[in-house]
Amino acid sequence: MEIAKKNRAQQRRLFTKACNAEEASLETSDKLNKLKIIEEKAILMINSEENVKQTRRVSSQQNTLLCYPKIQLLTFIGDIRSWVRFWGQFEKVDKDHYLDSHDKFPYLSQCMKEGSVAEELIKSFPPGGNSYEKAIEQLKFHYGGEELLIQVYVRDLLSLVLQKQNMPKKSLRNLRKMPMNHRENLVEKTGCCFLCLKSGHQAR
Repeated sequence: MEIAKKNRAQQRRLFTKACNAEEASLETSDKLNKLKIIEEKAILMINSEENVKQTRRVSSQQNTLLCYPKIQLLTFIGDIRSWVRFWGQFEKVDKDHYLDSHDKFPYLSQCMKEGSVAEELIKSFPPGGNSYEKAIEQLKFHYGGEELLIQVYVRDLLSLVLQKQNMPKKSLRNLRKMPMNHRENLVEKTGCCFLCLKSGHQAR
């Protein structure tokens, strides 16, 4: 009888111990589940905050762009002499990351003088694809080459020498002033002579 009591007592202790262990295991699992839920919520909150910050940055950039005054783009008449000035302004459109090539192409087309060779060149490219990049490449090839600019300005200087005897002083000053900035840029880029714009020597 005593042995049976001892066995029952032993079984009760083992059963109680097992129950306590199971309860502790459930509590640990429950805690882990709660921690996992908290972690997921924290990640969602962080991502949400990052999205809000990104939206604010984009909105701020767009508002900054909207604050810029509207600028009338120059019309390119298809003359080499006017290329530097035209591209100096249109390059801002070309480098605008908020416009894709499909949007830039109409801007480029609108800047070409009606009936000019440059306009015909742009019209030869169909809208879409990489037409914008090809059109810019062709415009630079035909009008933006440094050698072409040098040749044009050399001819202007030679014409100036031939005409200056019979030219009024005011017209002479205007002709001299017209290519000055372009000549300075070419001299700085190519190291050519400032007077004749030819390479191989420098003006003293």
